[in-house]
Amino acid sequence: MNKNSKSTFKKIKKYACIALISAIFLAASIILYSNSLTRNAKEYIAYKYGVTQSEITEVEEYKAHIETEFVLLEKFNIWVVPAKWVFNVDGKNFNVEYFQKHYVDDYQLEDLEI
Repeated sequence: MNKNSKSTFKKIKKYACIALISAIFLAASIILYSNSLTRNAKEYIAYKYGVTQSEITEVEEYKAHIETEFVLLEKFNIWVVPAKWVFNVDGKNFNVEYFQKHYVDDYQLEDLEI
């Protein structure tokens, strides 16, 4: 091997290591962000309804994702579906959604007094 090919191999190795470290960092960031959203949603329900977090169980979780609708030569739509959770508190299910940087839940209409 000549000197030029050795330096090229070192550069490739260096950039591959940088790419691998970046991918690991990105994956860890996504996982931590997702876990913090779930924890914050649980805190939202606990605060709003005056219960402790230990009384809340997570039934389901739907991750935020992108959906598309495509019809050839007619339309192309893209939208973001927000993260959603279903929590159970004392036998009642609460649907919580992270929408426009806020947590919202469905009101239990049968429990509201007029």
